[in-house]
Amino acid sequence: MTTEGDGKNDPKQPSRKMDRRSCRVAMRCRQVKGVGLYESKETYINGWVRNTSPTGLLLESPIFFAAGNKLEVAFKSPDDKQSFLCIVAVKWVKRVGEYFHLGVEFEKLDKL
Repeated sequence: MTTEGDGKNDPKQPSRKMDRRSCRVAMRCRQVKGVGLYESKETYINGWVRNTSPTGLLLESPIFFAAGNKLEVAFKSPDDKQSFLCIVAVKWVKRVGEYFHLGVEFEKLDKL
């Protein structure tokens, strides 16, 4: 598996407007296909949250999700003290080895 930098010196990455915090937190996600939030019938897949920002996440997934897809994502804070369930929109996708890195933006974020 490859590691990624912060993207600050990569001309292919958009400029960063928000600070990101690196982490490696287990997550599970599934595509939202229904009209109502949290009502998808899709199966969850497991992956990782690789970094966080106030507006979104960098997810590492074994499954490809296209830009524009909406995902339901469940994860815990890096200190394992808080659980989150959110709806995100995939903004960009990049293949990294066997995985896909997904830049996602929060649309709804709930603390559990």
